[in-house]
Amino acid sequence: MELKKREVRFFLNIIFSLVFILNLKAQFISPVLHELRFSGLYGELRPNHFHNGIDLKINRAVKENYTIAIMDGIIRRISVAPDGYGNLLIIDHPNGYSSLYAHLDRFSPDIERFVRDYQILNQTFELNLDSLNFPVVQGQIIGYIGNSGASNGPHLHFEILNTISGNSYNPQLFGIKVRDTIPPVLQKIKIVGIDHDFNPINSKVYNIKKSKPDSFTIGSDTIKFGADNVGIEIMGYDMVNGSTNHNGIFKITLIIDSFPVFAFNMENIDGKQLSSYKAHIDHPEFLRTGYIYHRLFTLPGNDLNIYSLKSDRAVIKLDTNISRKIEIIAEDFDGNKSVLKFNLIKDSVMLKSDTLIYNHFITLGQKYEISDPDYIIRAGDNCFFKNTYLSVIKKDSSGYSHSIDISINKDAFKNSIDLYIKPIKTDKYIDKMCIVRIDGGKRKNIGGIFKDGYMYAKIGEEGTYKIMADSIKPTLKPRNLKSNMKKSDRIIFSVTDNFSSGLTVPHLKADGYINGEWVLFEYDKKYKNLTHKFDKNLKPGKHSLKLIVTDTKGNAAEYNKTFTK
Repeated sequence: MELKKREVRFFLNIIFSLVFILNLKAQFISPVLHELRFSGLYGELRPNHFHNGIDLKINRAVKENYTIAIMDGIIRRISVAPDGYGNLLIIDHPNGYSSLYAHLDRFSPDIERFVRDYQILNQTFELNLDSLNFPVVQGQIIGYIGNSGASNGPHLHFEILNTISGNSYNPQLFGIKVRDTIPPVLQKIKIVGIDHDFNPINSKVYNIKKSKPDSFTIGSDTIKFGADNVGIEIMGYDMVNGSTNHNGIFKITLIIDSFPVFAFNMENIDGKQLSSYKAHIDHPEFLRTGYIYHRLFTLPGNDLNIYSLKSDRAVIKLDTNISRKIEIIAEDFDGNKSVLKFNLIKDSVMLKSDTLIYNHFITLGQKYEISDPDYIIRAGDNCFFKNTYLSVIKKDSSGYSHSIDISINKDAFKNSIDLYIKPIKTDKYIDKMCIVRIDGGKRKNIGGIFKDGYMYAKIGEEGTYKIMADSIKPTLKPRNLKSNMKKSDRIIFSVTDNFSSGLTVPHLKADGYINGEWVLFEYDKKYKNLTHKFDKNLKPGKHSLKLIVTDTKGNAAEYNKTFTK
């Protein structure tokens, strides 16, 4: 009797959920006026994050592509940045969800006037205005689709979020979707031998071939692999009708000996768990080759909510006398499936183990500190995904400090650790000092403050770290500036700096003046451009331009010129 009650409650919950989602589908409309065409799907794997929305192509047959409000609501946030999402809007809707529109070329005229007035009043290009109260109605034009921020071409990046938690949801759940009859494509499978600490001790990659429209093979019925315990990783993509883009796969299930042991689906992602992305992918493989594999097993510290099924049995125990039956099912949002089947058995010849390089061992969940006269490293209890083999090597002492080489054998940090480096000397450039990550000839300023005799910063990746002084001003080069600008509607400069900037370090700041009055220069970090669009009210005649660009350490470059408009 109790079992029947549970079954009834279970099916009622499913019915209520379906009714709720169908109701939402009826409320939301497409964020574009033209035909929906995807160039990126929700949850697909990017180099350092899940794609939290969908990317929508522009209609090249028209001059301007608009984005519109998918439902009545209030514009809560407006953001302008030289990288990341670029020009962005977030609208809160009365049903508890918010919609996000990113990489806009510009906003609709009324919003654009508000943004420009704020930028000029506060003499800033970048802004992040929250708790706003701009009402909009469903279908209202709110912006123009573009290529601002870290975008590789004109498109609309669109997200649906829970207004309170900020968690993202697959927009296809809300009816924002296209026809899709094409099953996913599987490309490569990687068998990884792993030890009791989930360290890869050896691995082998197999190319996958299509045998039928929805079936794949590795060319052999059986893989022999010389390890006691293995994990499986897979790489592939999905396509939708009417597009050649290779998008992410919505759902993958791993079945061992006819029993499902692992599955994920890209319906929603908890925003508080995004740091676990690098545990879902094979991060060391990505650093080595650029290939991004889904791990079909979970590391102990991976707390992502995308897994509908995870089990210790996803780490497969091999035996020379027992063949394990492997089935992998890849599925898109519309239920189109692709299947890969093979047998896996232990080879009598064990593969050689990779050598781990380390001088510190950190147990998962343990706080850890390394103290040295020249540096201190502090890791909290949630900084790693598994028991970690950490290598710290103190190198040369040239310049302002020793170089501190920090490695966890290409694994990923879950959260940042604290790094303190003691300066060997200080001089007149003390205010210019920062901690720099050195990667070959590239130098990235990750910030830093003086604290208790050390320079301190948080770091979140392997590398060589050192105190350096940034005393070199940025370089400014006019791209189109001439004495006669009568036929030009804008001024464009190229701008470069000797250090790139980390996530917590401010961008370059540009202050432009025409006839002594501050004017806006827009900064596009990907193209390293500064652009000023002439005000329509600028009177004909001669004008003086002054442009000052300042880096995060106060080094300023100045350019002056007189031009005729």
